[in-house]
Amino acid sequence: MKLCRLEVCFNSGKPRVWMQYGIIYGLLGLPARHAVCAGLMWALLFAAAGHAADNIVLPAIFGDNMVLQRDVPIPVWGIAAPGASVTVACNGQAVTVQADADGRWRADLPSMPAGGPHELVVTGVNTVRVTNVMVGEVWLCGGQSNMGIRLAEIKNGGSEASATNYPDLRLFVMQKLPSEKPRHFKERQGKVIWGYWQPDKLQIDYAAIPHFFGQAVSSNLNVPVGIINMAVGGTPIETWCSAETLASDDAYAHILARWEKILADYPAAQSVFEEKFKAWQAAAERAKAENRSPPPRPAPPLGPLHKDRPSNLYNGVIHPLMPLAIRGVIWYQGEANTRDAKTYGKLFPAMIRDWRRAWGQGDFPFIFVQLPEYQPLQRTPNDPAPWAELREAQALALAEPRTGMAVALGLGDAQNIHPLQKPAVAHRLWLAAAAVAYELPVVAGGPRFKSMAVKNGELRLRFESAGSGLAARDGKLEGFALAGADGKYVWAEARLDGDTVALRHPAVPAPRSVRYAWANNPVWSLTNREGLPAAPFRAELP
Repeated sequence: MKLCRLEVCFNSGKPRVWMQYGIIYGLLGLPARHAVCAGLMWALLFAAAGHAADNIVLPAIFGDNMVLQRDVPIPVWGIAAPGASVTVACNGQAVTVQADADGRWRADLPSMPAGGPHELVVTGVNTVRVTNVMVGEVWLCGGQSNMGIRLAEIKNGGSEASATNYPDLRLFVMQKLPSEKPRHFKERQGKVIWGYWQPDKLQIDYAAIPHFFGQAVSSNLNVPVGIINMAVGGTPIETWCSAETLASDDAYAHILARWEKILADYPAAQSVFEEKFKAWQAAAERAKAENRSPPPRPAPPLGPLHKDRPSNLYNGVIHPLMPLAIRGVIWYQGEANTRDAKTYGKLFPAMIRDWRRAWGQGDFPFIFVQLPEYQPLQRTPNDPAPWAELREAQALALAEPRTGMAVALGLGDAQNIHPLQKPAVAHRLWLAAAAVAYELPVVAGGPRFKSMAVKNGELRLRFESAGSGLAARDGKLEGFALAGADGKYVWAEARLDGDTVALRHPAVPAPRSVRYAWANNPVWSLTNREGLPAAPFRAELP
């Protein structure tokens, strides 16, 4: 049976109509010639109203209740008819620009102080009005599912979040659309509109860390805050990196080679999946008729549009946001890369540089969570520790300017890869952001290893970022392991000595290396007097 389809799309302001054998005939039951006539009629209607294709279109991020970044030039962009004049106005400022040959345009409004509400008005053939616009602080929140865990999923999430009214905390959720090529903004990117917080309208579907971080920014700075959540569960870092970055270093070649094979095998794998899916459908129907539970549904194969494919989420989620004016990024990701910490140690800083270069707003702050503890507590000092290696790889990004790390030890869960102490994680992210982004006089984090030396048979460790001084959690210093030239670690006898930690063990008279909190789920104890944990580390004497 032949079907007829009508498809209408716009390109550079001109409607194009394709009539093919497809949907309309099947839906309406009309003879094909009737469907063709209907298609011609619709084509004429669109041609008569062709000027509608010249209308100004803004990306979905520009919506009612949004927040614009204060104290910096504010890019506003969109599409219109090629060569059309477009005027953007807000808060008494107006800029007029001309669309290019593809209909794209960008206007940069002068910087504005925090405040509002304002109306953003964009005028050309038509007029687009964005209402209840605030000017304040805009933060992107990215990474894996731990950044996206909802308030509804954490203990007392709703009651904690609703304790105070935050009408100027606005939240937006990006639509997660993987793409093989950098996606243009005109493909709608908003899953929900900008929402603002009210206790009597509790939005328990909001992500917990972004919400609590936004609350901290709002309450400490007393300005409107815009939070853009773009986290996607289970994703490796390579999907968040541009193709140019992944092609720039042979260290990433094995990632690309793996996906080349996956894509080469995809057609055959898809055919096998389709056969399995048909069989599953039949089995599920039989189970339903017999009042039984259906068999497990087969999983589709990895393919071109999978969320994990290198660059797919950079293309589909990050690229459409550029060049939105932002203050910075908070990031919680790494669980999906624990099998290859060495590559992560190169790629994570490269991703940060990549985003900053492409955004064109300089070295905006990038604040990230170092992974918390997970899996059974490890009490022997020589066990394999891929999560510890990943934490070490994450910390390498601190060599990049204006980065900050929230150490999450003490906030993990041995049995749950999604630990639920999200308010505390958000608080530690805020402390790092307060120091890096706002240069506030706060203790931004716990002690970080700086240097070591042997003195009188003891290994003396020095730390930076110790706040008002070193301390031992619960008064007991543990979690340090020593090794000599043989590389076999034993638990060290540890004590605080002023601003140093002194380590010794009778079986290691000549210590050469040290590890601290070096396990998937480590024993740990070192903090500053503010209670913030020291970052795990390992080190060797030269």
